Amino acid sequence: MLVPSLIPFSPFEFAHVSALIIQANIYNLFIMAKKPTLILVPGAWHNISKWGKIVPLLRVQGYKCIPVAVPSASPNSSATCLDDITNVRRAIVAETIEGRNVVVVVHYYDSHVGNSAVRGLTRPKKDDPLSTHDSSGHVIGIVMIVSGFTMTGIGVLEVISGLTTSLLTSDMENGTTERRIATVNLNPTSSYGSCGVISPDSSLTVAISNTWMKSESPSPYCGQKIKVTNTSLATDVSISGEGNTVIVTVEDTCMGCDETHLDLSVTAWNTITNNSLYSSVGISWAFCSVDSDC
Repeated sequence: MLVPSLIPFSPFEFAHVSALIIQANIYNLFIMAKKPTLILVPGAWHNISKWGKIVPLLRVQGYKCIPVAVPSASPNSSATCLDDITNVRRAIVAETIEGRNVVVVVHYYDSHVGNSAVRGLTRPKKDDPLSTHDSSGHVIGIVMIVSGFTMTGIGVLEVISGLTTSLLTSDMENGTTERRIATVNLNPTSSYGSCGVISPDSSLTVAISNTWMKSESPSPYCGQKIKVTNTSLATDVSISGEGNTVIVTVEDTCMGCDETHLDLSVTAWNTITNNSLYSSVGISWAFCSVDSDC
C-alpha cells in the first residue's frame, strides 16, 4: 500500500527524502519485477526543474525518469486541470504502448491530475472496456508526496467534506466568498512570491487563486487583508478550532486554487486549526475593506 507523505521538508531535505520515499514504495511493490518508468509530475507552483536533484539519484538505481510539466503552472497560462491531465496522460501512454510499466509520482495539487490521468491504463480486469490491452505496459502504482488519495475522475472539491461545485457561493463583484476550503502552504520560504516578497512561515499570509491575481506581478490584491473563519468542514476529524478566526495578508498566487480556495501560511493554519495536522479545512472568508475594516 502506498502511503502519502504529509511531512514538510526543508529545501535541502526535499530531494533526498523524496527519492527515499519513491524508492521505498517502489521497492515494496515491485521487487523482483522489471523496473518501471517513473513519470514525475511537480506541484502547481513548480516546473520540472524541481525534480532536478531527485532524477539523478533514481537513474543511478536504474529507473527511467520522465519529468512532465503541467500547462496550468506556466505564467499567463489559460490552461485548465483537463489540460494538465491530458499532458500527463500523453506521457504515460508513450511508455505503456512500448510495453513498459509506469509508476506516476505526483506532488501536492497534481495528485488529482495524476489520479485522473491513469484512468484505463492500469492492469486490465476481466471485461473492462476502459483498460488497455494486456500486451501493453500499464500503470502499476502512484507515489504521492505531500498529498492524499482521491478517486479517478473526481475533482478536489468533490472529495473535501463531500462538497461539490454546486455548493460554491461567491460574489466576485464585492469580493467575498463563503464556506470554502483552506489548505496550508508548505512551499520553501526562501523565494519571492508573486507579490515580490519573501514570507516566513511565522507570517500571517495567504496565497489566493489566479482568478483574483490574473497573472499580474504584483497584483492589485497584493497586501489585501482577508478575514478567515474555521467552519470545521474538514477532511480529517482531527482538525479542530471551529469558530477560530485569523486575518491574513495576500502575498502570493495559488495556481492550483479556484477562486474560493485559500492557501494559508503555516502560522495562519495553526491559528485557525489549533495546530492541527496539515490537511484541508472548511472556512468562510471575505476581503476586508480598503481601510482594513474586518
